[in-house]
Amino acid sequence: MLILFVFSRFTNKNTVVDIGWGIGFILVSLFSLFAGGFFDWKHIIMNILVLIWGIRLAIHLFSRLFHQEDFRYEHMKKEAKNEFISSLLKVFLLQGLFMLILATPIIIVNSNSSTYFWLDVFDYIGILIWIIGFSFEFVADSQLENVLDALKPQIEQLLVLLSPKEKFVIQRRFNLDNKQRATLEEIGQHFEVTRE
Repeated sequence: MLILFVFSRFTNKNTVVDIGWGIGFILVSLFSLFAGGFFDWKHIIMNILVLIWGIRLAIHLFSRLFHQEDFRYEHMKKEAKNEFISSLLKVFLLQGLFMLILATPIIIVNSNSSTYFWLDVFDYIGILIWIIGFSFEFVADSQLENVLDALKPQIEQLLVLLSPKEKFVIQRRFNLDNKQRATLEEIGQHFEVTRE
């Protein structure tokens, strides 16, 4: 996460932390597998499942890097007294801690030798839960993209009803024109309007 934090300083986007989720789980899984030194089928299958999930997550979240900064991170930057420390502690290190907590099961599996060379009933239950969870994630991501694509024509129809100024405000504020999402202050500056 610290490497991603340094990278975020160059890109000026905290969104890069999202990439660390998928890649981080892969790295923790592989490190704990090799540190444990148990390479039976049970350990290999469990780690392959983590690898598949981590790769899918990393690819999905990587696409966000080229879009606007996440609104939560934007808000955090504006509200922070010291944006550098706030980003480091509240975004990168905190998410690194959460990642380690969530990766604890695979760390435990990799650090213990298996009493059975092959999979037992609990392993099959775990694999079934993984398949269900992975399927739900995949379907949910696809549905979200489909809904957003389906809404675009409807939004365009509604924007036609607005004046050019209103349309500009709505498009820039909610990033409907695929440009950087603008704050209300930035939109006000565009129209030379101040709070006073």
